[in-house]
Amino acid sequence: MTPELHPHEPEESPDYAELVAFFGHIAYIIPGLRPVLADHLREADGEMLPHLLMTDVLEWVCRESERGMSAEAPVLFGALDRGYTDGSHAMRDLMVIAFLEHIPGFAGTVPDPTGVGPKVRAAMGPLMSAVLAEIESWRHDPSTRPRPTR
Repeated sequence: MTPELHPHEPEESPDYAELVAFFGHIAYIIPGLRPVLADHLREADGEMLPHLLMTDVLEWVCRESERGMSAEAPVLFGALDRGYTDGSHAMRDLMVIAFLEHIPGFAGTVPDPTGVGPKVRAAMGPLMSAVLAEIESWRHDPSTRPRPTR
């Protein structure tokens, strides 16, 4: 542990560098996300807060879907699928907790006043779509949720 950091600071996580690299990667390949990253860094005094930033990315996707998905959306969803496949447990948790579980209309629990949820779902890649369906099934029938192994 770094003495000047609190144990709960994101930088203390061994996976923090992976998450920072992922966000840098998607902002590099998707120019429309660069202002989202810049705003996040400005608001967080230069610190990257992965869960908040992933929620910002989802908000960008929702705005894009309201206007009609741009050519950048499939690039993002492809990167999310690859990140979920190739990433660490922390990366997968981030995608589930801060992206999938915040999609408007998620499991009937997240409001969708503008009706963008179905558009976001339709644009998602195959892997994230499957993960979303599985997680929503757990919300509807908790007995189907996998039990942790020890």
